[in-house]
Amino acid sequence: MAEMNDRGQLLLVAGVLLAVVFVALALLVNTAIYTDNVATRGDDSAAEALEYQAGVTDAVGGLLEAENRNPEHDTRADVRDAVANGTAEIDAVQRRNHLRRAATTNVTADVPAAGTTGGTLIRQNESAPLAEWNVSDADGVRAFDLAIDADSVGSDRLNVTLGPSTLFIAERTDTDDLTVALNATDNVICETDANGTVRFAVTEGRLDGEPCRFPWPALEDDDAGFETNGDINGTYELTVATTEAIEGPGPDPDASTAVYSIDALDIRIVTPTVRYEATVRVAPGEPHV
Repeated sequence: MAEMNDRGQLLLVAGVLLAVVFVALALLVNTAIYTDNVATRGDDSAAEALEYQAGVTDAVGGLLEAENRNPEHDTRADVRDAVANGTAEIDAVQRRNHLRRAATTNVTADVPAAGTTGGTLIRQNESAPLAEWNVSDADGVRAFDLAIDADSVGSDRLNVTLGPSTLFIAERTDTDDLTVALNATDNVICETDANGTVRFAVTEGRLDGEPCRFPWPALEDDDAGFETNGDINGTYELTVATTEAIEGPGPDPDASTAVYSIDALDIRIVTPTVRYEATVRVAPGEPHV
């Protein structure tokens, strides 16, 4: 009889221990789920703020490019005023969209002369022989796209000056491939066998759609421009951080006053779970150095 009582007590104790273990496991699981939810919410909040910043920066960058190309602007002050007005419109749209989610936003561009970097938009929109030109005191080059008629290169060469670096664009004599060399004609960094129009996205680092990367030079009061020893046809566009006049032996390219960068774009977003403020610089198409 005593043996049966002992067994019953053991079963009772084991049952209690199992119950305690199950309760402890349940508490651990609930704690893990709660922690994961909190962490996930934090990540979502941070992601939302960064996504908002990226969207605003892209919108203001597109606005800056459009106003630089606007033929109705005669001065950089005209461009700055248009960018300020356009940024206010972007801010109003963002504010209305985020109010639906109980969030408030604010975007302000500091666009007086002290809050921007002056620049020059230089381009040739119609395919024709590329003329030689040069600008001095350049502190940067961005959004540089060059399209070359590969069939017009032959034995000629185009030299692109970017401060301390030079890109040599020529045709290989043995394969007729279009090549890009850095600082020396035999230091070829990329090439393509494409015919017709070949696009060289210089600041993006792509030749005919394929990677063509090189160490981007740090420009500081440097020269930028073209030199050629023949008639190479093409088009191009770039924005240079300089207000100096273009110099060259031939006809000047199409050049207009521009704003190179907005140096202080204030961004703020406040939601029920996060408050985020930042001041960012906007220079669309600037290479990552």
